[in-house]
Amino acid sequence: MVSAFYDTVGCRLEPEGRATRFPAIMGDLYDGVLTAGRAEAALAELDEIERGLQALSPDRAMGSEKRGIAKTALEWCSRVRWSDKSVNASGERRRWAIG
Repeated sequence: MVSAFYDTVGCRLEPEGRATRFPAIMGDLYDGVLTAGRAEAALAELDEIERGLQALSPDRAMGSEKRGIAKTALEWCSRVRWSDKSVNASGERRRWAIG
């Protein structure tokens, strides 16, 4: 889920590049260095990210090979999880699994 969130926000909501629109979330938090002093900015960015994801259709969420499983990309991101154990029919590992 975390990877789907960051991939989708970075690719769909930050057209100028990673952390250009949401530096506290896509920069500081992603890098593990979000300080208490940046918490207010991070919360404001999360509100804007949530609105942006709600406006995207689920097929715009990164890694959403299954279409029509959710009403918005935000809902899709909340249902997807990282899986290193999921295998497709031909025995290849899949990156995403719906949970």
